[in-house]
Amino acid sequence: LSYGIGCCYVYKLAELKFGRRTAMDSVLFLSFFPFSFFFGTVMTEGLFLLTTAGAIYYALRHKWLLFGIFGALSAMNRMVGVLVIVPAAVEMLSALRPLESIQALKRGAVELLKRILLLLMPLLGTGTYLALNYHVDGDPFAFLVHQEHWHQGGMWVSKVLIYIFQYLKGNIFEPTGWAVWAAELLLFLIFFIVLLLAMRDRQCPPSLLAYAFCYLIANYSLSWLLSAGRYLSCGFPLFIFLAKLTERRPNVRWFILGTQAVFLGIYLFAYVNRAQVM
Repeated sequence: LSYGIGCCYVYKLAELKFGRRTAMDSVLFLSFFPFSFFFGTVMTEGLFLLTTAGAIYYALRHKWLLFGIFGALSAMNRMVGVLVIVPAAVEMLSALRPLESIQALKRGAVELLKRILLLLMPLLGTGTYLALNYHVDGDPFAFLVHQEHWHQGGMWVSKVLIYIFQYLKGNIFEPTGWAVWAAELLLFLIFFIVLLLAMRDRQCPPSLLAYAFCYLIANYSLSWLLSAGRYLSCGFPLFIFLAKLTERRPNVRWFILGTQAVFLGIYLFAYVNRAQVM
């Protein structure tokens, strides 16, 4: 249910900026993504898609109260949910244009102060999660201790990519080498290229570009990254960019959709048979 409503927000967001054709293809690319089957599991993917897509849609519509509500729910869902502040801030500053003149600076500063609390509402979600940690364990940052069990922690994205490559070399003849480590390297490369191509397309909103970059880097900044594909399934702006880039390239569009469908079937089959797909 969350995934379905989240797709509606993805569609509405893409239609708002690029039209119906791109909006439909955005949902198709998202739904045929090889790890999209996680939206149908009892995990946070569907709810995170719903809350982040809703927050950013309302930010692009400049409906700041609704943005704040969805943003707070997004940050309660996952720590990286707080990143929805990034596109909202870009949209707010681009609308107010406070640096155009002294008068605009004064007017923009006043309006920004009025809206700053709504802009920062996602922090309430983060604060709620920290309060829950304190209530349960007596430490707002207890999750950092619990994550050590999974060897999880922050790490520079460059170091993460290096160790993923090293694990790929060490497991080149093992199923995990190709199912996990090769897939994670390939996905980072593909998503980064899509982001670079979208940056060259001047029709792509800077707010979405900023969020897509921050989301990609944040998810590849974990010390023991086993679920990059699952995390990237919620990176909906990248699927919107892919739809925009292939809008006038039908052969490329069908090739990507077909390739996605094949690997979706492979990974889903592996997952239901208890393979190491995380």
